[in-house]
Amino acid sequence: MMREMRERLANGYRPPPDDSGAEKEQVEKILGDTALRDILMDPAVQAALQEAGRPGGLGRVMGNPDMAPKIKMLIDAGCVRLEGA
Repeated sequence: MMREMRERLANGYRPPPDDSGAEKEQVEKILGDTALRDILMDPAVQAALQEAGRPGGLGRVMGNPDMAPKIKMLIDAGCVRLEGA
């Protein structure tokens, strides 16, 4: 599923805009949270999120005691969504 989405994005697909303003509000909330912003900007977290999209990758990432709390924080804040689980 991740590969399909990456291919769609690479071919120019963009999800329709959220006209309700909820998305903008969520982005502002996330950017206003220093801890979330720092986690999102961390290259190790970015690599872990890519790894999580590979088969068995989420288990490996969440098995890392340093990375699991960061990923959980992103999930709880709505920055990361798990699909197909």
